[in-house]
Amino acid sequence: MSTSRNGVGSGSTVKPVLDAYSAVAVLLLIIIAIAAWRHFDATFAIRGAGTPLTTVEPNLVPWWELTVLPRIGETKARQIVTYRETPVSGGVKGRTPPAFRTPGDLARVRGIGPKTVTRIAPYLRFESKRSIASPTQDFRS
Repeated sequence: MSTSRNGVGSGSTVKPVLDAYSAVAVLLLIIIAIAAWRHFDATFAIRGAGTPLTTVEPNLVPWWELTVLPRIGETKARQIVTYRETPVSGGVKGRTPPAFRTPGDLARVRGIGPKTVTRIAPYLRFESKRSIASPTQDFRS
């Protein structure tokens, strides 16, 4: 068996072992980057700025746009949309009052408490105090 300059035989497994460690390290970095991105808090980017980068209208946006709010993932976003689309008794035919008129109204959705409301309040806007037409309403009639 021949040896190289460093004394390791030519049939050594040093290089494949290092490649395996490099692959594991890269994989761990990717996992950490995805986790950091997924749990990124929007307030981190604007600390001290005083105003949020974006706001959402919880009575109008689809669930995936609600996921930009801090502490709101897919499940809670879908619960918010389900709550707001639930018919309200006593409403005018074809119209429902806005489900949310203030940030505190979101606390009526299961899983959203006072801390979450306080955290997401700067990112919410309520453009209209009037009734909002249902997105599934047929306007041709």
